[in-house]
Amino acid sequence: MPSSLRKPRWAREPVVPGARSVAPGCAVCRTGVRTLTRKSAARAVRLGTGTLGSSGRHSSPCQSRNFPNCRFPSKLWPMPTTIRLARRNELQTLVSLFGSYLTFYGKTVDVPKCTRFLGERLTAADSVIFVAEVDSAAEIDGALAGFAQLYPSWSSLSQRRNWILNDLYVDPHFRRQGVARKLIETCTAHSEKTGAKGLTLQTATDNLEAQALYRSLGWSRDEQFLTYYLEH
Repeated sequence: MPSSLRKPRWAREPVVPGARSVAPGCAVCRTGVRTLTRKSAARAVRLGTGTLGSSGRHSSPCQSRNFPNCRFPSKLWPMPTTIRLARRNELQTLVSLFGSYLTFYGKTVDVPKCTRFLGERLTAADSVIFVAEVDSAAEIDGALAGFAQLYPSWSSLSQRRNWILNDLYVDPHFRRQGVARKLIETCTAHSEKTGAKGLTLQTATDNLEAQALYRSLGWSRDEQFLTYYLEH
């Protein structure tokens, strides 16, 4: 390579403070060994090799357009997200996220079956699926950080609609950034907009973190009724 086209040493082997060793591909966070100075950080930003916030850490992902193989720890940058309804033309992206959701619960992932199932839901509109889309400001616009799926139900005692928050999942790379909270708040707004009595959900008895989130959003645990299942 001609010397005029070679990257300077700092661009070939630079890192950011606090980073772990990661896969090659990013000119900013490839090794995670030495400290990236403020001067070289500003230089990296100018050359488009990463975006650093005031703390010296990434404020947007460097695995964006230029470095698709980067696996920089996502906890080092906030990911702005927008909650919206899922679209039929992003079925495959949604299936990938749905597969991770099933894996989280120890289920076998059958991709054709998942594709058919979600495709039917989107086509028939017999459920409501909200997705958290990473905003374009993060330079990986179109990526889905999480999703929530509502199933309609009815309450005979109140003669009103009820919504079941059946699925809620956030990709591990986007957790602890308020994505789950935003998804639940959107589901709550949808329930109110449709004149429903409320929402119900189930969570594992040992999922204390999720339970704390639900309580902080005004949810209360049912102490009056027990839930029974009959599987076929």
